[in-house]
Amino acid sequence: MTTAVPPIVPAKTFRCYICKETSTEICIYCTKDTCGLHMCERCKRCTDCCTCYLDQQKRR
Repeated sequence: MTTAVPPIVPAKTFRCYICKETSTEICIYCTKDTCGLHMCERCKRCTDCCTCYLDQQKRR
């Protein structure tokens, strides 16, 4: 008796909306796919949404 083998489904590849590189993260503010290069480690927002730099400038 032969059992049917389910088809292999390729993994979905997400692309950074800024540079189009493969991404594994999502901006918590705009929810767009973002690569590690365009993700702020401090606030987890993409470089377009991040305000960390502006906050630092206000404190000076």
